[in-house]
Amino acid sequence: TIYIDAANESFRSLLWRWNNMSIVTGPSAPRASFWIAGNTLQTFLDYWINCRQPADAEILRQFLNYFYMFVRTDINKDDLDNIAERALNKGRLWLDDFGWWGNAFASACENGEALNFSGDDVQIFLQAAINCWELMHRGYDIPPSPVMPGGIWNTKVQKLEPNEPDLHGRNNVTNTQFWLLSFRLATLTH
Repeated sequence: TIYIDAANESFRSLLWRWNNMSIVTGPSAPRASFWIAGNTLQTFLDYWINCRQPADAEILRQFLNYFYMFVRTDINKDDLDNIAERALNKGRLWLDDFGWWGNAFASACENGEALNFSGDDVQIFLQAAINCWELMHRGYDIPPSPVMPGGIWNTKVQKLEPNEPDLHGRNNVTNTQFWLLSFRLATLTH
């Protein structure tokens, strides 16, 4: 059908872009690349789930390796505190970035059987999702703002550069990601 042809062509195009994204995922990549990669992972998972195809293990390994550059597998409380502190006060990553990744990892857990994941794979994704939630939660309910009382701060840093958008404070994107991840983890862990 025309719809599946469009989905397949879009996937091939995105896959080509992912395979040629060293400027996005490499050492000199711009800050915004982290959330883009998390969103791309979610898009790949959606494609595999909806097309009833197993996930591509090599592509998943690439995503995990990229994620682990920022959030290691052996992360501890102090590391989580430091990453969240940098996101909140230095603006190098924003807390909503971890919402994109966390929800992608939760999606991988929820659809583990359809994606042909082993129990070990699901546990890796679950821990990554929990780590993302932990990072976001560290920005929860820092003194209320008139725009959004309570909730998660995206960052407290205003513009780092004059031509950047001002995304500091609490916003719907960050909080929607957090609330969705919270509900998903509640289901996945009980």
